Amino acid sequence: MYFVENCRIMVSMKIILDEIMKERKLSNRQVAYMTGISKSTIDALRKGRTPKMSTLQQIAKGLELRIEDLYIDDGK
Repeated sequence: MYFVENCRIMVSMKIILDEIMKERKLSNRQVAYMTGISKSTIDALRKGRTPKMSTLQQIAKGLELRIEDLYIDDGK
């Protein structure tokens, strides 16, 4: 699998932002502040919306993670 800037991630990847936030006990508001991404976008990502690569980069930077830490490959 590969990424292309500003394109959506392939469907076989599952974003695990919700799990990371629960583990760290972070609210949508806190993550929005840390990443510069709106609360509504954070909420949409937690509910399964597929992010752009630039959004993943912002989240990773704000949460001090690698981009690879934000998803799992659930492809078959």
